[in-house]
Amino acid sequence: MAINGIDFSEFILINAASYFIALFFNLLITYQPTPSVKNHQSESFLISTISGFKYVLEHKKLLLYMSSMGIFNFVCAGFLLTTPYISSHYFSKITSSYSLFLICAAVGGLVGGLWLTVQKQKISSNRIFAEQICYGIILILGSLKFSIYSWIIIALVYGLIQSRFFGSMITFIQEETDISFLGRIFGLTFLFFDGIQPVGSFIFGFFVSTWGSWTYSVLGSLTLSLFGLIYFFNRKTFE
Repeated sequence: MAINGIDFSEFILINAASYFIALFFNLLITYQPTPSVKNHQSESFLISTISGFKYVLEHKKLLLYMSSMGIFNFVCAGFLLTTPYISSHYFSKITSSYSLFLICAAVGGLVGGLWLTVQKQKISSNRIFAEQICYGIILILGSLKFSIYSWIIIALVYGLIQSRFFGSMITFIQEETDISFLGRIFGLTFLFFDGIQPVGSFIFGFFVSTWGSWTYSVLGSLTLSLFGLIYFFNRKTFE
């Protein structure tokens, strides 16, 4: 939207076209349906959900992974609220500051995805948790001497860490889940993941305008402390 000559309606049309492109690629996926088993009684939504909860509670490592995704998205809610505020109140003279931040975050995401693709060594869950701890430290340091440059570094690292976290955590959850429970576990995972973000948005929405750039220190402290606990618990219990 920062490109001259593109108005909001044209931006919406471009965005809508991307969904048709995604639909086209989805249609290219070959899939062979599995024949239904005779005399198999399907579970109701409620029974399926309850059995999924019981399965998660019986598998502590799975519960840990799901909790980490909730924590990440809770902090992410505050992060997403802070970005436009920082752009308009700190860098209003730089008209393209917000789009620049998003572009850098996207570039970081691409780098993180490529990093996951090319690395040959199997990644551990504690490695991913340690990366979150490092990102918390970067958020704190970036807010101590805040500038457009530290803001861009925050964007790049955010995109990189986010893509590596999602790409790895979904794999960890899949590895810990029996195939017969995979559908309901992923359903519960994303229900918990998406459900926590409105809570984070509601809470951080009251404070972003007061804290300003120091919001990054708060978010970094939360990330550092919560993922630090997860890291040491995971290392002590499972590794």
